[in-house]
Amino acid sequence: MTLTIGSCGRKKDDGSKNNGVLLERMERLEKALIETLVEQKDIPSPPYTNQSSGTGPLLQISPSCPSSGRIHFAGFNLGFISSFGGIPFFSKEGQDWVRSRTGESIALDGLLQHIPTWHKQREILYQSPPCGQDLPPRAVLQQYVEVYWSSFIRRVFPFVDTVMFNKTIDLVYQNSGHASSRACVFAFLAFMSNFRWHDMSLPEIDGNAYEVEAERLFQVLAREPVTLDGLQTVMMLATFHMYTANLGCVDLFLACAARMIFALGGNIPSTSGNCHIRTLFWLCYVLDKDLSLRTGRPPSLADEQCDLTLPPEYVQNIASLGLNTSPGDLLDQFPGDLRLSIIKSKTYNGLYSARSMSKPDAELLRTIRELDDELDRWRSLFPVPCRLGFLTDRSTGVHASMRGAMLTLEYYHCTTMIHQASSRCNAWAAANGHELEGVSSSLALCVEASRSSLLHLKASRAIIPDDCFWVVIFYPVSGFLTLFCNILMNPSHERAPDDLKLIEAYSMCLGEIPARRLSIDEIFHFKLINDFLRELSRLAKCAVDQAADRSH
Repeated sequence: MTLTIGSCGRKKDDGSKNNGVLLERMERLEKALIETLVEQKDIPSPPYTNQSSGTGPLLQISPSCPSSGRIHFAGFNLGFISSFGGIPFFSKEGQDWVRSRTGESIALDGLLQHIPTWHKQREILYQSPPCGQDLPPRAVLQQYVEVYWSSFIRRVFPFVDTVMFNKTIDLVYQNSGHASSRACVFAFLAFMSNFRWHDMSLPEIDGNAYEVEAERLFQVLAREPVTLDGLQTVMMLATFHMYTANLGCVDLFLACAARMIFALGGNIPSTSGNCHIRTLFWLCYVLDKDLSLRTGRPPSLADEQCDLTLPPEYVQNIASLGLNTSPGDLLDQFPGDLRLSIIKSKTYNGLYSARSMSKPDAELLRTIRELDDELDRWRSLFPVPCRLGFLTDRSTGVHASMRGAMLTLEYYHCTTMIHQASSRCNAWAAANGHELEGVSSSLALCVEASRSSLLHLKASRAIIPDDCFWVVIFYPVSGFLTLFCNILMNPSHERAPDDLKLIEAYSMCLGEIPARRLSIDEIFHFKLINDFLRELSRLAKCAVDQAADRSH
């Protein structure tokens, strides 16, 4: 099938050409940065520790294993999702299980050494000037505003209203705006700096510097009455950090956005004619539910406090859109399907909330079946030719738009999260034949969805925009971890060699996922993920080799 460009409207360069020297670049930058950090005597060391004992380091990142974001597989509590970019960390039980299946310990001490360095160098590089950051010439801002209005960016991220934002800009450049108005303009520039590739004739701007200034002003606007500009500011800052994999900041700003939405009444449909606040509610809802399911953290927007009536004509318009987009589409699409976001919310509440952790097996499995049925009903809303389904390594069909590619990845991840909850069932420990058969079939669907996620991403690389690198990278890491656990659980299975080849390929060519030019801190984060995947790939091979030796 010939791939077309979809919503982005541009051809992609070969990712391997752009990123082939990325690892070499990382090594050079790492060496130079460490030398710089040694000279920074006045910067206190962050509160991370690194011990050389076999199981110590992975538990030293957090004072205690969190109650949310836990990773279970086939009855084992393997660890948790960290706030550090969503990278999984193995618990002592998880490390012991890996050692028992591979005969090897997880060698991630070196990886952990990068964490304080990564945090430190951000402090060095991105410090706000004492007197604040200057605004760019208005003509520069206007160029970015025009690109925003005329492109898909506004339809996916409808942060600002045309008329009201122009008034905000007028106030700011007349030096008569409040802190929230200035923060809104700086946050807009920071957000748009991620999309400069859309029109390379745009003047280059320092998105990180503008983000730092917006956050400095946020400290002021947080003490002011809630305003629309303030809400737009925190929403754009949350999205900026999402595109740089800083999930802790995403969580913080989404929480602030949720409180502002409640204060402005955006959690219920507007009767005053101002629909923009309601649009921001849905945008926050999509991002909040996605982050919650990725990290295991409680969502900031509680469904019981919100009217989830979809926007007028949303269902009809989305049905006509299908899984594709075109430059002429004017519908606010949001970064996902609102109906799928509601299912994500139900998945977290029913399977991963604190209350759901005490569900007995029967109730847990019933919830899994109900959510799986609801997800399948959502899937069936799409026409048969582009309906989502599991892939094989021989599959050739792939959705030709960015919207289709991302919805497919979201569908696979949602399927994975629904069925992975069966790993918490007591039936795994009881080893009762009938009960074990039920949870095993659910786990098999989880593995199949993860496998399909990796295969789909491999087939869709050409249509993924550069700026989506840190949004997309989560999906192969999640799928990789599930396949890794499945290989360790069943190293003699007939599909284990193919799964091993799949994760080995990803661990060796992670750089082929399209990425804009990465900043220094992003390169360090990339190295963390790359080292993590390569280590899991090595351990998976140990498990398969051990199983092969035992069979001879």
